[in-house]
Amino acid sequence: MIKYWRFYKSKKIFDIYKDKNLKHYGLTSFQILCIMRKFQFIVEKTDEEHRDEFRNATDIKDVTRILDSTIHSIKKEYLRKAYKDTSFYISDYANFILAIAEYFKQYSLGKDVSNNTWYDGTQIKMEDFAGVASYVSKISEIDYSIRYDIRLIINGESQVFHSSFKALLRLCEIIGIQRVGNTGINVYGRKLLVKRIRKGQEKRYIMIDNDWYLYYGASIRPCVKVMREIISLFGKDISVEWDIHQE
Repeated sequence: MIKYWRFYKSKKIFDIYKDKNLKHYGLTSFQILCIMRKFQFIVEKTDEEHRDEFRNATDIKDVTRILDSTIHSIKKEYLRKAYKDTSFYISDYANFILAIAEYFKQYSLGKDVSNNTWYDGTQIKMEDFAGVASYVSKISEIDYSIRYDIRLIINGESQVFHSSFKALLRLCEIIGIQRVGNTGINVYGRKLLVKRIRKGQEKRYIMIDNDWYLYYGASIRPCVKVMREIISLFGKDISVEWDIHQE
């Protein structure tokens, strides 16, 4: 189950919410700061006074209900009124969490995520989660038993590879390693094929013949992307697909 409470406790994830949501609500910097402080106070107070219920909640609606109850339990009326608007941001943050969780779920399954957008209409991208992507995957409880196969379809015949590296190597062999290497095509900002390995990148490349080293370690998406770029460059009657299987 998704650990929703961890989303509420994470300042780094809340910073993404600030950039993707709060800054587009017509609020001043001071107003945003006040919202953040009140939000974090309620979360910490809830985690202190209702820890078991808060952390064991498996439905996002229960999480927001527990947080709202903390606001309603504030004894002094003027303080309770001061925190009244926090209920909106608790609920809004819940929708933000659900959008993130859905994006990571679809991404992990290899589905098209180009239509997943933030509040401002911009596309959600993995780069938006720099520094927290692995943490978000963990608390979203992405199923890592899922594995991918790459399928090369050549003249109507399929070749299935359980390794991204082997699929990429096979494509380079079909087209010609030197021909692909001479294009200077990149993956992860590095040359896909090199004749000399730079110092510090020895673990990034594997020798595939006497002249060339092939980049090693590309995950499924960038691997398929670069393979399709290679096919497009050389106009070959080859297509690349990926299959998902669960062990």
